[in-house]
Amino acid sequence: MKELLSKKYRFPLDYVRHVQNKLNEEIKQNSIPRQLFSIYLDDLKINIKEIFYEPFLKSKHFTRYLQW
Repeated sequence: MKELLSKKYRFPLDYVRHVQNKLNEEIKQNSIPRQLFSIYLDDLKINIKEIFYEPFLKSKHFTRYLQW
């Protein structure tokens, strides 16, 4: 699992700019909304499913987990 966690995953540049701009605006007002990172949710869900979960199901770690 270390190899999966050590990889870097890039998000679209539009998302990064959006969050940076919102964060800069909100810092000036001294309040940061909960929804600031909501733009990333769909990509995160896909990454978790495809990149982390599916390889885990195929790994020996999952097999050992089932044996317990």
